Amino acid sequence: MAKPVPPKIAPKPGKVTVLRALYGYTAQQEDELTFTEGDILYLVDQTDANWWRARCGMKVGLIPSNYVEMKMDAIENPLHDAARRGNIDFLKECLTNGVSATGLDASGNSPLHWSAKGGHLECVQEIIRAAMKTYRNPKHFINAQNKLGDTPLTAQPAKTTCQSSISFWNTEQIPQSKIKTNSVQ
Repeated sequence: MAKPVPPKIAPKPGKVTVLRALYGYTAQQEDELTFTEGDILYLVDQTDANWWRARCGMKVGLIPSNYVEMKMDAIENPLHDAARRGNIDFLKECLTNGVSATGLDASGNSPLHWSAKGGHLECVQEIIRAAMKTYRNPKHFINAQNKLGDTPLTAQPAKTTCQSSISFWNTEQIPQSKIKTNSVQ
Protein backbone atom coordinates (compact mmCIF):
# COMPACT_ATOMS: atom_id res chain seq x y z
CA MET A 1 0.00 0.00 0.00
CA ALA A 2 1.35 3.42 -0.97
CA LYS A 3 1.92 6.01 1.70
CA PRO A 4 -0.40 9.01 1.55
CA VAL A 5 1.09 12.25 0.29
CA PRO A 6 1.96 14.50 3.25
CA PRO A 7 0.09 17.79 3.43
CA LYS A 8 1.72 20.77 1.78
CA ILE A 9 3.28 23.13 4.30
CA ALA A 10 2.23 26.74 3.93
CA PRO A 11 5.13 29.13 3.35
CA LYS A 12 6.26 31.17 6.32
CA PRO A 13 4.57 34.60 6.25
CA GLY A 14 6.90 37.26 4.89
CA LYS A 15 9.18 34.72 3.24
CA VAL A 16 9.52 35.04 -0.52
CA THR A 17 11.29 32.65 -2.88
CA VAL A 18 12.85 34.57 -5.74
CA LEU A 19 13.67 33.09 -9.15
CA ARG A 20 15.62 34.48 -12.09
CA ALA A 21 14.70 33.46 -15.65
CA LEU A 22 17.62 31.73 -17.35
CA TYR A 23 15.76 31.74 -20.68
CA GLY A 24 12.72 33.46 -22.10
CA TYR A 25 9.48 31.49 -22.36
CA THR A 26 6.30 32.16 -24.33
CA ALA A 27 3.14 30.68 -22.82
CA GLN A 28 1.70 27.79 -24.85
CA GLN A 29 -1.44 27.38 -22.72
CA GLU A 30 -3.82 29.83 -21.02
CA ASP A 31 -2.56 28.96 -17.52
CA GLU A 32 1.12 29.49 -18.37
CA LEU A 33 3.21 32.60 -17.81
CA THR A 34 5.26 34.40 -20.45
CA PHE A 35 8.58 35.86 -19.28
CA THR A 36 11.90 36.97 -20.73
CA GLU A 37 15.47 36.02 -19.91
CA GLY A 38 16.64 37.79 -16.76
CA ASP A 39 13.15 38.47 -15.38
CA ILE A 40 12.69 38.16 -11.63
CA LEU A 41 9.84 35.84 -10.71
CA TYR A 42 8.32 35.02 -7.34
CA LEU A 43 7.53 31.39 -6.58
CA VAL A 44 3.92 30.73 -5.62
CA ASP A 45 3.79 26.91 -5.73
CA GLN A 46 6.24 24.17 -6.64
CA THR A 47 4.09 21.10 -6.00
CA ASP A 48 4.82 19.77 -9.50
CA ALA A 49 8.56 19.28 -10.04
CA ASN A 50 8.38 20.28 -13.72
CA TRP A 51 5.86 23.14 -13.73
CA TRP A 52 5.91 25.72 -10.97
CA ARG A 53 3.37 28.48 -10.40
CA ALA A 54 5.07 31.88 -10.25
CA ARG A 55 4.29 35.58 -10.34
CA CYS A 56 5.98 38.06 -12.65
CA GLY A 57 4.71 41.61 -12.34
CA MET A 58 0.93 41.44 -12.07
CA LYS A 59 0.57 38.04 -13.75
CA VAL A 60 0.57 34.54 -12.26
CA GLY A 61 0.95 31.31 -14.20
CA LEU A 62 2.80 28.05 -14.69
CA ILE A 63 6.46 28.14 -15.70
CA PRO A 64 8.85 25.36 -16.72
CA SER A 65 11.04 24.83 -13.66
CA ASN A 66 14.16 24.18 -15.78
CA TYR A 67 13.94 27.70 -17.28
CA VAL A 68 14.66 29.41 -13.94
CA GLU A 69 17.20 29.39 -11.15
CA MET A 70 16.81 30.24 -7.51
CA LYS A 71 18.19 33.74 -7.19
CA MET A 72 18.44 33.18 -3.45
CA ASP A 73 16.97 30.42 -1.34
CA ALA A 74 14.55 32.89 0.16
CA ILE A 75 14.42 36.43 1.40
CA GLU A 76 13.20 36.71 4.98
CA ASN A 77 10.96 39.75 5.43
CA PRO A 78 11.83 41.44 2.11
CA LEU A 79 9.48 44.35 2.73
CA HIS A 80 11.13 45.05 6.08
CA ASP A 81 14.53 45.07 4.39
CA ALA A 82 13.34 47.45 1.66
CA ALA A 83 11.72 49.74 4.27
CA ARG A 84 14.83 49.73 6.46
CA ARG A 85 17.06 50.71 3.52
CA GLY A 86 14.59 53.12 1.93
CA ASN A 87 14.59 51.08 -1.28
CA ILE A 88 11.27 52.31 -2.68
CA ASP A 89 11.53 50.35 -5.96
CA PHE A 90 12.02 47.00 -4.21
CA LEU A 91 9.37 47.94 -1.64
CA LYS A 92 6.82 48.57 -4.43
CA GLU A 93 7.83 45.34 -6.15
CA CYS A 94 7.27 43.38 -2.92
CA LEU A 95 3.85 44.96 -2.39
CA THR A 96 2.88 44.26 -6.01
CA ASN A 97 3.85 40.63 -5.52
CA GLY A 98 1.70 40.10 -2.48
CA VAL A 99 4.08 40.64 0.43
CA SER A 100 2.03 41.86 3.41
CA ALA A 101 2.45 45.53 4.33
CA THR A 102 1.56 44.75 7.94
CA GLY A 103 3.65 41.63 8.63
CA LEU A 104 5.93 41.55 11.66
CA ASP A 105 9.55 40.51 11.91
CA ALA A 106 11.11 38.61 14.84
CA SER A 107 11.29 41.75 16.99
CA GLY A 108 7.65 42.64 16.28
CA ASN A 109 8.48 45.51 13.93
CA SER A 110 6.34 46.15 10.88
CA PRO A 111 7.77 47.63 7.67
CA LEU A 112 6.22 50.90 8.84
CA HIS A 113 8.41 50.82 11.99
CA TRP A 114 11.56 50.42 9.87
CA SER A 115 10.73 53.05 7.26
CA ALA A 116 9.75 55.60 9.93
CA LYS A 117 12.88 54.88 11.99
CA GLY A 118 15.03 55.40 8.88
CA GLY A 119 13.19 58.59 7.93
CA HIS A 120 12.13 57.18 4.55
CA LEU A 121 9.00 59.24 3.89
CA GLU A 122 8.20 57.78 0.47
CA CYS A 123 8.35 54.26 1.94
CA VAL A 124 6.15 55.30 4.88
CA GLN A 125 3.53 56.66 2.51
CA GLU A 126 3.62 53.62 0.22
CA ILE A 127 3.28 51.19 3.14
CA ILE A 128 0.34 53.14 4.57
CA ARG A 129 -1.35 53.21 1.13
CA ALA A 130 -0.92 49.45 0.78
CA ALA A 131 -2.15 48.74 4.30
CA MET A 132 -5.17 50.99 3.71
CA LYS A 133 -6.31 48.60 0.97
CA THR A 134 -6.74 45.96 3.68
CA TYR A 135 -7.64 48.09 6.68
CA ARG A 136 -9.82 51.13 6.06
CA ASN A 137 -8.85 52.75 9.37
CA PRO A 138 -5.06 53.02 9.74
CA LYS A 139 -5.02 53.54 13.52
CA HIS A 140 -4.51 49.92 14.51
CA PHE A 141 -1.44 49.32 12.33
CA ILE A 142 0.02 52.79 12.90
CA ASN A 143 -0.34 52.30 16.65
CA ALA A 144 0.93 48.69 16.62
CA GLN A 145 3.67 48.16 19.19
CA ASN A 146 6.79 46.08 18.69
CA LYS A 147 8.18 43.87 21.49
CA LEU A 148 9.77 46.92 23.14
CA GLY A 149 6.47 48.83 23.13
CA ASP A 150 7.52 51.23 20.36
CA THR A 151 5.05 52.30 17.68
CA PRO A 152 6.20 53.53 14.26
CA LEU A 153 5.63 57.04 15.55
CA THR A 154 7.83 56.61 18.64
CA ALA A 155 10.43 54.32 17.07
CA GLN A 156 12.00 57.11 15.08
CA PRO A 157 14.89 59.12 16.46
CA ALA A 158 13.61 62.68 16.08
CA LYS A 159 10.82 64.83 14.67
CA THR A 160 10.76 64.29 10.94
CA THR A 161 8.45 64.60 8.00
CA CYS A 162 7.70 60.88 8.53
CA GLN A 163 6.36 61.62 12.00
CA SER A 164 4.08 64.32 10.59
CA SER A 165 2.89 61.97 7.86
CA ILE A 166 2.14 59.15 10.32
CA SER A 167 0.39 61.57 12.67
CA PHE A 168 -1.80 62.76 9.79
CA TRP A 169 -2.86 59.20 8.96
CA ASN A 170 -3.42 58.46 12.64
CA THR A 171 -5.85 61.33 13.35
CA GLU A 172 -9.12 60.05 11.89
CA GLN A 173 -10.39 57.57 9.35
CA ILE A 174 -9.34 58.92 5.98
CA PRO A 175 -12.03 59.10 3.27
CA GLN A 176 -11.25 56.83 0.31
CA SER A 177 -11.14 59.89 -1.97
CA LYS A 178 -8.00 61.05 -0.11
CA ILE A 179 -6.13 57.78 -0.56
CA LYS A 180 -3.85 57.60 -3.57
CA THR A 181 -3.50 54.09 -4.85
CA ASN A 182 -0.26 54.00 -6.75
CA SER A 183 0.17 50.64 -8.40
CA VAL A 184 3.38 49.39 -9.92
CA GLN A 185 2.97 48.04 -13.41
